[in-house]
Amino acid sequence: MWPRKRSRPAGGHEHDTAIDDADRKLAESQARSQAAAEVVARARRARTVLHHEVAKNGWTELFLASMQRGS
Repeated sequence: MWPRKRSRPAGGHEHDTAIDDADRKLAESQARSQAAAEVVARARRARTVLHHEVAKNGWTELFLASMQRGS
């Protein structure tokens, strides 16, 4: 005597909706995280290029002082 297959509870639709909502929120969160990671990567690349340019040109202090005055 195996137990009968349980029928879905009356609130089963709400449960499916909640799961779909959670899946959607997860996808949105992952998209935001990916976008943030891309921004961080671009900023790091720009910082590296700037660091190399400043080191190559040898005017680090003058450049940094002018950047601080500009912001």
